Amino acid sequence: MVRLFAAVLLLAAAVPILAQGSSSSFIVQYKPDELNQVRSQLQQQGYSIMREYTDFNSLVVSGGNIAAAATASVGSSSSTPATDAVAAEINAQLAAMRGVGHVEAGGMRALFPQPATGMIIAPPSIAPPADSSDSNSTAEEAVCSESDGKLGPDADLGRRGEGIPYGVKLVQADDPAMVEVAKKFRSKVLFCVIDTGLDRTNKEFNNATTSGCMPGFPDGDTSQPFRYCYTWYEDANRHGTHTSGTIGALRNGRGVVGVSSEGAQLYHYNYFGPNMAASDDLEVAAWQECIAELDRRKLATSTPDIKLVISMSYGSTSVTDFSKAAIAALAKARNDVLWIAAAGNGGDNTINYPAGYDEVISIGAVDWNSKPATFSTFNADVELAAPGVQTLSTIPVAMTNASGYAALPFSRDILTLDTPLAALANDTNFFNKPKVARVDGSPAGTASGRLVDCGLGAEKCEADGAICLLQRGETTFCEKLLNCAAGGGIGAIIFNRDDLPECERLAGVSVDICDAAPEQGWTPAISISQKQGRALREALAAGEAVSATIRVTEVSQANEYSLDLLSGTSMATPTASGVAGLVWSAHTQCTAAEIRAALRKTAVKPANTTADRDQKYGFGIVQALAAHKYLESNPCTASGLKVTLQHSVASASTAAAPTVGGRVTVSVTVQDKATGRAAIGQRVLLNVEPSRKAVACKSYSLTTNKKGMAATSCQLLASGNNRITAKAVGGSSAATVANSSIVIRTKAQDS
Repeated sequence: MVRLFAAVLLLAAAVPILAQGSSSSFIVQYKPDELNQVRSQLQQQGYSIMREYTDFNSLVVSGGNIAAAATASVGSSSSTPATDAVAAEINAQLAAMRGVGHVEAGGMRALFPQPATGMIIAPPSIAPPADSSDSNSTAEEAVCSESDGKLGPDADLGRRGEGIPYGVKLVQADDPAMVEVAKKFRSKVLFCVIDTGLDRTNKEFNNATTSGCMPGFPDGDTSQPFRYCYTWYEDANRHGTHTSGTIGALRNGRGVVGVSSEGAQLYHYNYFGPNMAASDDLEVAAWQECIAELDRRKLATSTPDIKLVISMSYGSTSVTDFSKAAIAALAKARNDVLWIAAAGNGGDNTINYPAGYDEVISIGAVDWNSKPATFSTFNADVELAAPGVQTLSTIPVAMTNASGYAALPFSRDILTLDTPLAALANDTNFFNKPKVARVDGSPAGTASGRLVDCGLGAEKCEADGAICLLQRGETTFCEKLLNCAAGGGIGAIIFNRDDLPECERLAGVSVDICDAAPEQGWTPAISISQKQGRALREALAAGEAVSATIRVTEVSQANEYSLDLLSGTSMATPTASGVAGLVWSAHTQCTAAEIRAALRKTAVKPANTTADRDQKYGFGIVQALAAHKYLESNPCTASGLKVTLQHSVASASTAAAPTVGGRVTVSVTVQDKATGRAAIGQRVLLNVEPSRKAVACKSYSLTTNKKGMAATSCQLLASGNNRITAKAVGGSSAATVANSSIVIRTKAQDS
């Protein structure tokens, strides 16, 4: 349980002297029964208690007299105290307090950035000719087509009808048997997506089955745990909407479908809000809220065997003893919860968390050819892989016009020349082979003017009233476009490097990541292949007067199912999560560990690989149908339930024993045999032997509450020996029966 101290709501910000580090908070673990004493000492030393995790005897604090003094000294001294030294002093002060068992600095979690364009698809193993225009070269000129394969098979989906993303196919979620599973068992699994927000106006989501965490006290009840999430249905980034769509985009005849497309139960936890990072202790609060929502649904629907898959497309190298212990405790207590997280996009062997925790399945990314993505983090923790390269999924409707995908339907005529190039007089379709891509984030509109060769765009280009021709290389795309605008350019065309395939389209260029923008705003910008760009450059070098028109058409906001292509292990993770939940929904007698084992056993390895486990793809690419069939042939054995039944004479009765005319309260407790955890929402049927004519209960069908308990009142109508039985039914566990005998006396006998 997470508690909030009201005073924290009035705090301005973290202490500046510590804000230079990764986090300005400290996690204080107190000894049992020492909470009040620790609170008192913290307040005396000027600390603010930000969060209290009562389930783990821990407080998250910030500020303090030491930090305040260090900050004040900055104003009176020319030297700035070392952040590490201040943090060490604070740590020592906290650790010395009576009742404190352990102290550590808090860390941060962040969204993984989108992979760099060059990392999305691996470069060719054999470099192309250094100068294919050399008269002595014997290499054949490349023949380009409209589709260069750079954007992958999803690039043309969802335009004229509903499409099935390649990732859904690659993991077998489109198989008719799995579609039937998604329909039949959709109420048996809850997907909790911890990410940015989700745009519920995108019609690919069913509002009846999609909900999420709202910040603050539930319904204003301050006795309940405070929720630290941001508003779930506000997505300022598109990341969260994309990951949720990968899991559950509806089969509705338009756009695309998700892995579980028949009305998946989605609960969205907006962890990041408008930011790219958040305190790592808050992920524990997110896990607890996801689990609390699972229990609420079990209770509300009387479905005790609902399972929970937590999908996390974020991470960092920060690891705290607090989070490590928390997830270990939660996973041990909850065999109905499975955690899945992204390995990372660094293309190195960094271990990121939460993917690095033992209790979490770490996911790597592969492309549509089942090849590991070059950006995908690789290490011994990577357990499984899923499609994560140029995957098509949902984005906020408001971001439709800023997406590169949105321009693709109009890209056949996005670039035209007023006069054909002399060398291309017989090829009127040259600039549609491959089709031109819009630079993400650049505005729609039309730019017409002469073309100016600005080279690599490393410095200001004199292009007043003209369109800049720029080549990739040496400097960033942002700097190239800024230098074009600084020289008066009204539009920009960027083409690919000489060392890349001639026909490869330059895709994935975006101004959304730029730190600065031109004062007058961005101008229409597009990207083309090396061959197309070289033709323009050669024409200008030959003295041709080249005039061009860039025409980027706005996408109608009537498009209520906006889509975009994104890459990353962040995209692979919800695909794997969708598969795990889809399989688990049909086999709810299985524990989380058994589902994890089935996914590992049935994963398929990329072509030409023989290793049992590889650092790039783990045990292989998840396979929904294979895992489902495996569990049909090798079913899990439910751990069973422990049912306890007892009765007591109703408090209104003054008799010492049950007597005719009196009442008894029948109480039932149901627990999971394996973990001792309360069976929430478990249906229990009561029966009276030999006859209900002797004992008449108010209800014979009970549902357990969040403590696994249920009770009813029964009237005693006739004397004799009776037995009440309680039978747990429904769910995935075998029926379990408990008995309680009642000897009913007459009033005369009792006297």
